[in-house]
Amino acid sequence: MRMLLQRNFLVVVLWIIGVVGANLYTVDCLPHRILLDTDVDTDDFFALLYLLKQNRSEFEVEAVTISVNAWADAGHAVNQIYDILYMMGRDDIAVGVGGDGGILEDGTILPNVGGYLPIIEQGNTTVGYCRYRQAIPVGRRLHIDSNYGIRKAFLPQKFR
Repeated sequence: MRMLLQRNFLVVVLWIIGVVGANLYTVDCLPHRILLDTDVDTDDFFALLYLLKQNRSEFEVEAVTISVNAWADAGHAVNQIYDILYMMGRDDIAVGVGGDGGILEDGTILPNVGGYLPIIEQGNTTVGYCRYRQAIPVGRRLHIDSNYGIRKAFLPQKFR
């Protein structure tokens, strides 16, 4: 009987040491802080929506920056991002608009390399009938600006 009591006591002591020891090695995990840099094209909308739907204790979107290029106009792009954030109830996220340049992998900053120069250089020499300039409606700027009308019609608006 005494042996059984000692064995049970030893099991309880080891269990307590295990529980206390396990708690000593746990670390409070902070959420991954995310800065989303986007050119505001369709894939980036889905990426932003995906991030906003994640558990905020695991992923925290801190800011969204917009890199203007041949695909997006800064004015419409920033409004589209604001509307998505408003729709998702995340007006607390900062939004910034960058320049027309880009950054290479080695950190070199390119000055204003928007998509207009390649269109001008392209001229009429493109092989076949596939020309980017033919995809832009006459009198319009960028093809993505057609999202402006869709945004005004379907996304909830907030006064800014």
